[in-house]
Amino acid sequence: MTMLGIISLAGVIVNNAVVLIDYTQLLFDRKKLDLKLMKMAAKMLLGKKDFKTFQASNCYSITSIKTLKKIIIKKRDKKIIFHFKSKSFLRNQVRSMVGCLVY
Repeated sequence: MTMLGIISLAGVIVNNAVVLIDYTQLLFDRKKLDLKLMKMAAKMLLGKKDFKTFQASNCYSITSIKTLKKIIIKKRDKKIIFHFKSKSFLRNQVRSMVGCLVY
């Protein structure tokens, strides 16, 4: 069974991966985003880890240990697209990770 994180921003689910689009469009106007730095930071999130820090307070998952298999960060026009691949996500995990990588 594959479960996916829910994003209440502009999120789309494609091939068992969460693709976040349009959210960073607004951030370009405020500050310059460093894709290289974001990709370096994203590598630290890969693998089996305890993602309790990125979990919503109303998440009732049995465990906060998840395995993040893949993160792809791409720039397309004025948008940054984030792909996260995992068997399952905690509530708000992807949203929190994107916020962490962007800021």
